[in-house]
Amino acid sequence: MQQAFLDESGYTGRDLLNKEQRFLVLSALFISEDDAKALKAQYFPSLQSPELKHQTLTRRSQNWSAMLAVQRECLQTHRGISFVADKQYLCVLKFLDDCIEPSFCARGFDFYKDGFNHAMASVLCRTGPTIFGAQEFESLMRLYIRASATKESVDIDALCSHARTLRSNEHLGDLLTPVADNHPEFRREISSPNTSTNVASSLLFGLVSQLESRSGGEYTLTHDASPAMRKYHDAIVSMMHTDVADFRISDVASISFPLQLKQIVEADSKASTSLQLADLLAGGVHTVAKSLFDAAAQSDYSTSVLELYSDDNFMFMFPSSDCTDIRDRFANTETAQMIDFIGRVID
Repeated sequence: MQQAFLDESGYTGRDLLNKEQRFLVLSALFISEDDAKALKAQYFPSLQSPELKHQTLTRRSQNWSAMLAVQRECLQTHRGISFVADKQYLCVLKFLDDCIEPSFCARGFDFYKDGFNHAMASVLCRTGPTIFGAQEFESLMRLYIRASATKESVDIDALCSHARTLRSNEHLGDLLTPVADNHPEFRREISSPNTSTNVASSLLFGLVSQLESRSGGEYTLTHDASPAMRKYHDAIVSMMHTDVADFRISDVASISFPLQLKQIVEADSKASTSLQLADLLAGGVHTVAKSLFDAAAQSDYSTSVLELYSDDNFMFMFPSSDCTDIRDRFANTETAQMIDFIGRVID
């Protein structure tokens, strides 16, 4: 049976607004441990450390050539893939899911139709700090994160109160009406034990859909034994044992249930060269993401990593100002139906 290995970079738990760790990356590849060890021996024959760690290796430019060569092998020979997301964008998407969508749904409006949720999240990410004020907009997101975590009435009320101060804005204020007016649909959703700011599913559906299409059959998935990866573990397990169903996620991704994935396990990355290679992929893409938004982070290495990827092995979730492109990407998707399906599985 084929083996896939998964690792992440940039996980900060509920702190989705962490300015030092703005991006979240998931990377995976199909590879055997023997092949992984062969790559390590070929490109890092004199490495003293028992573990390949992107954060450590990238500090010395003399390692860049070997790191690029290994990542190229992982992507081109061993079906590697990476998914990167802006965590503030993910936070805004979750805010819309938990606080705004329930009242739309109660009135018969499909909030996810043709990527409407992505369009609204993009608008909020790009214009919210200007229209509401940077500090006020950040406070809205932080109050949402806290209320979603604690479920305490005092924290939910604080979120509602802050939304009321922003609703008077003539441009985007009306969007906050379900929160500002403490609509019962909003209150019920954010108080639910199943509602959280865990954004694992936002990336997992896309990444797993690609693993499924690339596997060609049954496979296992191994991830690092870390608190960050265990968040993904539970979400994936919930997708492994379901009724038969098919959903279109975007113009380039769809997913079928039950998954061809038959087992998911955790392992110590120090004992798994395959997991170490997944770490190199995730770390490389994290470096690329930082360089795209911060000129000071740009380097020959980050530019070269980006050139390794194509549309076939690179996915991203960033806010976009092109609403037409968003509509085209998510036209005729079945997001709402898939969310309901997964919700029933988890419950």
